[in-house]
Amino acid sequence: IWPSYNRIPNHLPKSAGITTRDMISYFLFWIIQLPLLLIPPTRLRYLFVVKLIAAPVTALATLGWIVHKAGGSGELFNLPETVHGSTRVYLWLGAMSSVTGSWSTLACNIPDFSRYARSTRAQYIQLPFLPFICGLCSVMGIITTSASYVVYGEYLWNPLTIVEKWLDNPGGRAAAFFAALSWYIATVGTNITANSISAANDMTVMFPRFIN
Repeated sequence: IWPSYNRIPNHLPKSAGITTRDMISYFLFWIIQLPLLLIPPTRLRYLFVVKLIAAPVTALATLGWIVHKAGGSGELFNLPETVHGSTRVYLWLGAMSSVTGSWSTLACNIPDFSRYARSTRAQYIQLPFLPFICGLCSVMGIITTSASYVVYGEYLWNPLTIVEKWLDNPGGRAAAFFAALSWYIATVGTNITANSISAANDMTVMFPRFIN
């Protein structure tokens, strides 16, 4: 939202793999998130509700905007196959492993929350919802990426890369700010639910004398 922030000079070597601006952003992210880690998860329900609304709305808005600007969903679905036989099979297996690997961590963390449920059957709702949500997110991402090629001349798989393209005018910067804020909330919520709480539960079991 402040154009001058984008012009912070870089004092880190290229081998660092990150710029000074991005390193500052990284520390700002953790400074803002740290207080939230000190709040019991049962009191963070409102944060998760905001995440539940903000992230899908932002994703759908980005999808709708770029498909409208591109005049369609692009040609990614219509591209001819370039590999066949066993190479194609192993690419499919590798892609499936990549997707299920990222979601399997969430599946392992379900007991960290179902322990607070009123019934042991409460977690069964994950069975239809995990594949549905994962599939829906994948389709939305592919359509957005396909349309991005028409608009920008390259396939942009990261939504934040698309957001960076909006910074050339005040209206675009405002849209980028709210979109980035939405993804920030989603990332904070994921860090708390998928990473912090599960690790905290493990540590309370390992060191009950020191951590409760």
